[in-house]
Amino acid sequence: MTTLDAADSAAQASLSAPAGIAQFVGHGKTFWRLLSRGAVLLMFTLGIYRFWVTTDIRRYLWSNTESRGSIGNCLN
Repeated sequence: MTTLDAADSAAQASLSAPAGIAQFVGHGKTFWRLLSRGAVLLMFTLGIYRFWVTTDIRRYLWSNTESRGSIGNCLN
């Protein structure tokens, strides 16, 4: 298999895959504010705050993502 064949098969696989299952609906400005606040707190606490900043980022991303239908519909 050549590199060109691998690229063609990858392109065909991406075309046959279902369009996105989830969509982010949050605001980028709010996310960057969360990241910058976390970076400042990481510096002041010498890295101890990284557990909380990870939790804050995960919570923000999960709460601002909505699904585009059930997974069962995408698999059929």
